[in-house]
Amino acid sequence: MRILGLDPSISSTGWGIIDVEGNRLSYVADGFIPTSNKEPLSKRLHKIYNELKKVIEQYQPNEASIEITFLNSNPETSLKLSMARGVVFLMPALYNIPLF
Repeated sequence: MRILGLDPSISSTGWGIIDVEGNRLSYVADGFIPTSNKEPLSKRLHKIYNELKKVIEQYQPNEASIEITFLNSNPETSLKLSMARGVVFLMPALYNIPLF
């Protein structure tokens, strides 16, 4: 089984892929999707979408998992993070990948 781990962020969404065989875990790949705060929010979200699409299509995970988010005290930052999380939650669903 191949698992995609996701760490959403509006500035740098992280991802990692592992293979699981029984109780053995094997590293496959990892990376991050940086976005520029000079770009409009819509372009930043679109970049996260496009790059995760490439990751999913290249590595074809069977399951996905998203890191639990701890919100900070800045409402604007929390709202932007929530938007990035929405894109990250959407991607596995578009490919019928169970999300945990």
